[in-house]
Amino acid sequence: MIIAGLDIGTTGSKISIFDGGHLLDSYYESYPSLRNNNIQTIDVVSIKQSVFSLVEKAISSYPGLKAIGVTSFGEAFVLLDKEDNILFDCMLYTDPRGEKEARYLKEKYGDEYFSKVTGQVVQSMFSISKILYIKNNYPDIFNKADKILLIEDYVVYLLSGIRQIDYSLAARTQCFDVKNKKWDTKLLNDLGINPELFSKVVPTGTIAGPMKGHKDIQIVSVAHDQIANLVGSGAIKAKSAADGLGTCECLTPIFPKTADINALAKYGYGMIPFLDSDDYCCYALTNTAGALNNWVIETFYNGQNEEKSFSFANKFLKEAPNSLFVLPYFAGSGTPYNTNSLGTIVGLDLGSKKEDIYQAAVECLCLENKLNVSYLEKIGVHIKEVFVSGGGSKNDMWLQIKADVLNIPIHQLEDTNAGSVGTAIIMGVSLGLFKDYKEGVSKLVKVKKTFYPNPQYVSLYEKKYKQYIKLYKALAKEGF
Repeated sequence: MIIAGLDIGTTGSKISIFDGGHLLDSYYESYPSLRNNNIQTIDVVSIKQSVFSLVEKAISSYPGLKAIGVTSFGEAFVLLDKEDNILFDCMLYTDPRGEKEARYLKEKYGDEYFSKVTGQVVQSMFSISKILYIKNNYPDIFNKADKILLIEDYVVYLLSGIRQIDYSLAARTQCFDVKNKKWDTKLLNDLGINPELFSKVVPTGTIAGPMKGHKDIQIVSVAHDQIANLVGSGAIKAKSAADGLGTCECLTPIFPKTADINALAKYGYGMIPFLDSDDYCCYALTNTAGALNNWVIETFYNGQNEEKSFSFANKFLKEAPNSLFVLPYFAGSGTPYNTNSLGTIVGLDLGSKKEDIYQAAVECLCLENKLNVSYLEKIGVHIKEVFVSGGGSKNDMWLQIKADVLNIPIHQLEDTNAGSVGTAIIMGVSLGLFKDYKEGVSKLVKVKKTFYPNPQYVSLYEKKYKQYIKLYKALAKEGF
């Protein structure tokens, strides 16, 4: 059976075509976003155009196509009127608008309420604060609203005419009850927001119905892109975690519903329903990963094209730690601190070289992983192995350092695009190609290489980690 996964990202969309789970082809189209200090939005019209263009390419090239599944980034939403006209900007999670509304929500309801119900403490990044921003500042526009759609259910609606959103993406709105898996109607009614504006919530991988104009093609609500990445990495059992190592880094472990939801929310990890099970997962975020390494190369490597590349810089990475520290908060800290801390380079002397700075950046990104793993361990979320995907997963020395720092096995995947693989698995289960997710993972996910901790360096990195923690606390105290 030929199926396609449509992945909607913040810089472009990609459609991947599979036959029996094996990748046949893929197409990609980019589109603009607007980012400055006051506004950070994405052009929904461009997303719509790219979706139809990519779908048309897939259908034309593979006339036997039977299903299209949709994954997308989270938080951002589209406000539509009764004629489906777009009423307002599609604000990215980093857009500063909604900060005043987030403070209001925190003051009126308290973090404890949101932690218990939505699995997250109040943050302006989530949809509800930005929805309130429109309601409060543009009431005439908001009163025309007939639908509030996140990107996944917007695309599903475009293709099928059906309004449905899967649990994992609904959980990024902060008005979704993650334990009972339904909209928080109490909160929405209290805020004067009609719950009927939102799509019907459904389990991950639910078939919406046939595509408009193509009754033989089924449209599927797949998941938030991080969930697809988790499934496509093969880390679908307890004590395993997926690690999406790209421009940013997202470590995603699975745990039972008995986990401490308040503690998970306190540190910004959240609690997201996982597939159709009673299990949950959370996101441990590092805001800069590949972005930090790229900054080091762009800033300090001034040679020709070969020298200004990851492959060149990686030649000089060593397994043993050096004495430099690069605190990776060049775009603020992610979890568990969730602050506007600044990036810092510490320990330079006249003998320091660019290779030392790059080495320290890689090491400290791994130390930041260890920080999150340590916090999760205290909460009761245990990680004993990590499956790594994304561009950074091609860097063998980075993965070896990660294994030495975390002191657990790190699995490198044959297919670094775990999101596409996960989409194929989730769709495969929905369409009956696989009896369950375990079978889908066994058939489609292959480990290329496993990196085991080197006892010679584990203790050295443990010492550096303790210094790393003290350094952050000292700098944070001084406002860095």
